[in-house]
Amino acid sequence: MFMDTFSSRVDPRGTTVLATDGGRAVIPCLAKLRVESRNDSAVLVRWFRGGDNSTEPFYSLDARSRRGGLSKGHHTRGEAWKGRSFFSVLQEPPSLKVNRVDYADRGTYVCDLLYASGRRYSATVALAVFGKPRFLTTWQNNLGGAANVSSVVEEDDVHRTFLRIEPLRRHHWGLNATCTASILDGLFSKSLSVHVLIHLPPASTVITASHTELYFEEPAEFVCTSRGSRPAAEIRWFLGSSPVEPLLYRTTTDGNVTTSFVLVTPTKDRNGERLKCVAFNKSLRGSELSSETLLEIKYKPQVTLEFGAGLKESSIYEGHDIFFVCNASAYPSITDVVWKLNGVPLEQQHELHRLQPQQSTNTSSSPSTARGPLIVNQRYLVLRNVQSSDSGNYSCTVTNPEGVTTSKTLQIRIQHSPRCQNPQQQHHAKVVYTAPFEEVTLSCDVEADPSTNLTFRWSMKESHRASIATASVAPGDAMLREAAFARDFDGMARAFASRSVLTFVPLPEELHSTFQCWAKNPVGIQKKPCLFRLVPKETPSHVRECQLLNKTLTSLLIECQRRSDDHHTFVMELHDASSNLLVRRVTSPTPRFQLSELHPTTYYTILVYTTNGVETSRTLNISISSTEAAMAKTYEKEGTLSNLNLGAIVGPVAGSIAILAAAVCIACFCKKHHRRKEKPVVEETPATSQAEKSEMFSIPLGTQTKVDCKGDDIGSAVEVVAHYNHDISEKLPLQCYGSVL
Repeated sequence: MFMDTFSSRVDPRGTTVLATDGGRAVIPCLAKLRVESRNDSAVLVRWFRGGDNSTEPFYSLDARSRRGGLSKGHHTRGEAWKGRSFFSVLQEPPSLKVNRVDYADRGTYVCDLLYASGRRYSATVALAVFGKPRFLTTWQNNLGGAANVSSVVEEDDVHRTFLRIEPLRRHHWGLNATCTASILDGLFSKSLSVHVLIHLPPASTVITASHTELYFEEPAEFVCTSRGSRPAAEIRWFLGSSPVEPLLYRTTTDGNVTTSFVLVTPTKDRNGERLKCVAFNKSLRGSELSSETLLEIKYKPQVTLEFGAGLKESSIYEGHDIFFVCNASAYPSITDVVWKLNGVPLEQQHELHRLQPQQSTNTSSSPSTARGPLIVNQRYLVLRNVQSSDSGNYSCTVTNPEGVTTSKTLQIRIQHSPRCQNPQQQHHAKVVYTAPFEEVTLSCDVEADPSTNLTFRWSMKESHRASIATASVAPGDAMLREAAFARDFDGMARAFASRSVLTFVPLPEELHSTFQCWAKNPVGIQKKPCLFRLVPKETPSHVRECQLLNKTLTSLLIECQRRSDDHHTFVMELHDASSNLLVRRVTSPTPRFQLSELHPTTYYTILVYTTNGVETSRTLNISISSTEAAMAKTYEKEGTLSNLNLGAIVGPVAGSIAILAAAVCIACFCKKHHRRKEKPVVEETPATSQAEKSEMFSIPLGTQTKVDCKGDDIGSAVEVVAHYNHDISEKLPLQCYGSVL
C-alpha cells in the first residue's frame, strides 16, 4: 500500500526541483562543502529565499565555534520552517529537505557558503510545486514470471496494489518484489520493494571427520554442515545420549550454510557409539534434520588379569585348582592370547589342553585328578592339581593389529608340606661313608611353604634291630641328647630354617644303620622322609684304563674306567714336568677331566687317583706334551695313526721332530710285537717301589712296534712308532713301572 506522496526531483531541463502539494521536496545545495585542492571546508551554510529583501536566512547551519565541522554545527530555522525542514550534510550533494510542501513554497532558493579561509560561494535552485496527478502503478520481481496483481482505489485517494504468490516454495526465498508508482509520465515516481524471507527447515545435514581412522586417545575433529535453513540453523551434538559442547560455530554471510565443529577424544568406552549432529530451525517446529557417524576407535588391547571367583590367594595348597580370567578389550579384534609364567609362555613349559566351548570349566578349589594347565576360549586359564613348581608370576599377553599388551602379573604362592630338597633322597638313601668311632654329620635339607617354624623328627634303624627309635627337634633347641635311640651315646641335633643337622659317633655295629628325617609345617607333615644310609669306608680303588681324547695344541680330555660300585672321589693333578709345580687340581665324581689352556711347548705330568676323604689310591702318572698330542691327532687325520688310545698306561713319547727310536727299560720280561695301533707311554706310581730292568730294542723307521710289559701283577702293552724326519735318528728311553691293572 502506498500513499500518493512522492519525493521531489530535479528537473533534468534545469536547476529546478519539482514537488507536489503536500509532498516532500529535496532542494540541493550545488556546492562542495570541502575543497580538497585548497584544503578548505565550509563552516557556515545559510539559505535565503530569492526575491526576498530580508538579510536574515530562513535556515542556517553554523560550525564556526565548534569542532568537528558542519556535522557538529548549530541548526537555526525560521518560524515557518520549524518542524518540517532539515539540512543534511551527509548526502551528496548536501540538501535541504522540506516536508509538507505548500504552493507558497514556490520560488528561488539560494545556498550561501562561508569557508574557513573566508572565501564565499552561492548556488541558486528553483522549486516548482504542482497539484495531485493520476498514478501509474507497476510490479516487478527478480524471479521473473507472471504475477497475480490487483489494485484498489479508495475514496480517500489511497491507492492499494497487491501482488499474490501462492503457494510459496523454497526458491521464493529472497524474492524482491518492487512496486513503482509514477506521475507526469514518469517525471515523478516512487518505488518500494518487498524482500520476501521465508522460514525454511534445513535441507541437508552432513558429518565429516578430520581423520579417516580413529585411534585411542588421539583427538579427532568432526564437522557438521547444514544447508538450506532460513534463518540459519542451530546445531547440537550428541555422543550416544550425552550432549557434546561444540568448539565453534560458523555461518555463511547469506545464512544458507551453518557449520559446527566438535573435538572428540576417543576412548575404548566410546567404541561403537554413534556421534550425531542435529540441525534445526528454531522458528519451525519439527524442522530437525540429523546426521550421525559410527565411532570405530582403534586401540591396542587393554588387559586386566584377575583370579576366578571364590579363590583365596592366601590359602592355595598343592592339589588345588586355580582359575584365572584375562579380561581384554581391543579394536580391531584380538588375534592372540599368550599365558605366561614368570615371563615365559606356558606352552614352552607345559603341555596345554584347550577345552571346547561346550565343555564346562570347573573353578572349584578342590583337588582334581587331572594335571596341567587348561586354556578355555583364550580368556581363561585353569591350573589343575597344582604343585609348588606352579608358583610364580602369571600374566596374559594379548595381541591385535594395533599392538601387544601384557597384563600386570598375579603372584601365586602354592603352600605345601615339607619334602626333601633332593627328591631322589626320598626313594634312595644318601650313602654316607664312615668308620667306627668317627664323627658323622647328617644334614636334613627340606623345602616347604611356609618354611618358618619347622619342626623335625629323626629316626634310626640299625641293621640288626627291628625297631626304630625317634627323637624330635625344633628351632630354638640348642642341643638334643639322643637317649631315645635305644642306646646311650652322645648325639646332637640342631634345627635351622629349613635344615636339621644330626651329629653323632657310630659304634661298629651301627655302621649299616638307616636314618630317616621328617619335617612339619602348618600345612602338614612330610609325606616321605629323607633317607640316609651309613656304609663303612673302603680303601679307594686305583684308576685304570685311561684314554687321551679330543687332543689339540692347548687342550685334551682324559677319560678313565671305573668300577660300577666305586663311589669314591676322583682327583686329577696337572704338574709342570720341568719344575714339578702343581698347575691345576680337579676333583670329580666321575673319572673324566677336561684340560684346556695348555702351553704347546710345555711337558706336563698328570696324576690321577681316587680318595674316600681319608685315604688315597695308587697314583697313575701320565707324562705328555700337548704339541706331541696335537701331532698325533694330525697323523690320525692323515691316516698314519688311528684311534690313539692309552689302553692301560700311557707315558711320555719324545721326538716331535726327530726320528723316533726307542730304548725300553722294563721291570719285567719284555717282548716285541708289531701292531698297527700307537699308544703314548704312561707312567704309574705304585704304592711301593719296584725293581727296574731295561732292555734295548731297535725299531725300524716307519714301523710300529708293540712292547709287552710283564711283571708280577701286570700284563699290558705299549706301542711305539718310528717316524722319519730330516734323516736324523735318535734313541729315547721308554719306561714301564709297576702295576697298572
